Amino acid sequence: MCENCVNIACITDTWLKETIPCQHVNIPGYNSHRSNWKDGRRGGGVAVFVRNSLPCVRLSALENANVETVWLLYRRPRMPHTISHVVVGAVYHPPARDGSVMLTHIFDCLDTVTHDHPYARVVLVGDFNKMRDAMLMSYPLKQVVRPSTHGSAILNKIYTNISDWGLIGMSVLSSCRISVSRITMQS
Repeated sequence: MCENCVNIACITDTWLKETIPCQHVNIPGYNSHRSNWKDGRRGGGVAVFVRNSLPCVRLSALENANVETVWLLYRRPRMPHTISHVVVGAVYHPPARDGSVMLTHIFDCLDTVTHDHPYARVVLVGDFNKMRDAMLMSYPLKQVVRPSTHGSAILNKIYTNISDWGLIGMSVLSSCRISVSRITMQS
């Protein structure tokens, strides 16, 4: 990840459980944040790896035991005057789950952060499976992934309200059950 200048990597469908120690999945040069699947089913989970040098804080108060998310707040020393922070939300939404629980959680988190940081911008990444996203698009967030990520479907998505692509570069790399969303914050 260091060689490819990845500052933040969001990995979904990690299959990690509490019984798997962090030292088994840590990546040198990165801080790890994870939300493991908890309900006994196969699959799920989210892990976010943040380059050690990035000023990023985990927003643990936003996390909820009923959903698999990790929320981070990023603020580099020099940001455009129209942006105070970047909120990064990593999401795994199981295919058979009702999307309303996840959507309510996402909106509650975004409302909380944007209340505290009115000029924050959002990058929401993850495996949304078949969750309907019309409400996310009306937030307004734009879904920026175009090629299919699983067969002919786009399950792994990136939603954002950042229009200045010089500030942030994003891509999705999919492989079997793991999707990695690479977020590169430009200096």
